[in-house]
Amino acid sequence: MKELKINSEFLPTRCEICHQSDVFDPVSNCCSRCKKIEIIQSKNISSKTIKTNRIRVLSIIGTILTWVIGCGVYAYVSISNFLSMPDIEPGYESTWDFQLAMFFIFRFPILLIILIIVVGLEYHFLGKAKGGFKFTK
Repeated sequence: MKELKINSEFLPTRCEICHQSDVFDPVSNCCSRCKKIEIIQSKNISSKTIKTNRIRVLSIIGTILTWVIGCGVYAYVSISNFLSMPDIEPGYESTWDFQLAMFFIFRFPILLIILIIVVGLEYHFLGKAKGGFKFTK
């Protein structure tokens, strides 16, 4: 692999945060407008906050994955039970396609509402868990 050759270097011409050049000092690479923002953010974000937020996100993702798997199993079992009934007559209502469509029309919205409630409660109560999940402004 060929070595990279740098012909010339230049100082930055604008701030990387606000992309303005009016109060930007290229020599110190410091913007007086964004200097306060950087200080506030670096004080408020700690490794504990990042760790607890990661736990919160992973918990919600786990809940959603469990819900998806549960919905699939529930759809399969309920459709199988309906189609295995001995008194069902052959026709369009005795096909997997039709029963799956009926599942998504009538049962899936209820399951989706339940998921939204559970994730909302999980988000709310994990935010008040002991030792973490506090968002700072």
